[in-house]
Amino acid sequence: TGIAIYFVIENMNINKQLLENKSNIENYNTENSAVEEKQDKDNEKIDLSKNLQEGVYLSKTFGNIKTKIQDGKAYIAFTSKELGSSEFTKELNKYYDELQLKYGDKNLDAIYNGGCKNNPRICFIFMNPTGKNIASNKNWRGIKSPWIGTKNIWDLFYSVNILDKKIYDKIKKYKPSDWNYEFAEEVYRCVEKHKYFITNLGKCTKEGASPIKDKVYSEYLNLLLKEIEIIDPKVIILFGSQVSKIVLNENIKMSMVRKKKFIRKINSKDYTFYSVYYPVGNGRSNISKSIEDIKYIIEKEL
Repeated sequence: TGIAIYFVIENMNINKQLLENKSNIENYNTENSAVEEKQDKDNEKIDLSKNLQEGVYLSKTFGNIKTKIQDGKAYIAFTSKELGSSEFTKELNKYYDELQLKYGDKNLDAIYNGGCKNNPRICFIFMNPTGKNIASNKNWRGIKSPWIGTKNIWDLFYSVNILDKKIYDKIKKYKPSDWNYEFAEEVYRCVEKHKYFITNLGKCTKEGASPIKDKVYSEYLNLLLKEIEIIDPKVIILFGSQVSKIVLNENIKMSMVRKKKFIRKINSKDYTFYSVYYPVGNGRSNISKSIEDIKYIIEKEL
């Protein structure tokens, strides 16, 4: 039946009588039309950051959906079978765009995610994108996925045997300007073939690799957890102590958690996490440790 995901349409004043009888309400018709009409009018007035902090999500309405009343909010419900995980993740992108305006370089676009979006074997979670990703250019009309136009991170994926040599050789040969829409798609088809998913905790693109505060990353956390719930990976690999600390809600010292399994519950389901050294940028010297640990994780978990 797929995974049921709830998105809040709007925190609005709903008829008092409906709320008093909400325990008996599963679907409603005329009231639903009123909610949708008001949502259309008020959509631009939404305080996005407030809703993210509260862990609720806003969404457009879809046809043939079920609705319910809960805690004074009108919700819509649909399943991954009905809509598909790719459409789910697209739904989240508009909020990443909003947060780009708030925390990223306004001359650059947010970078979303890419790869296998239906039960991947591994979900890799990095920090945040930079302007080195050529897909962050506003003139780029291809996929907005991590690491497009870069080289170093693909060394790691090739070293753990989840990137084809033909693709890897092209990546090592190509300059950033050699990447076009078709090659970016080709790379991510290979990622999908090997059944992994690549994303960042923060989707806000900065021109350089300037540090991002925990408070900013924390504002992305609920969206990331929803992303994980949607794609439903077998194992999740977190890169670096800052990302690990925020996602796992634990103090993380990388030397102490190598090859250690963490279990975190997301919407009643337990997910397996590992924390791995950040392998690029200032963490490039640790790439051998990252490769060793990922090979261990693949052998143990997959």
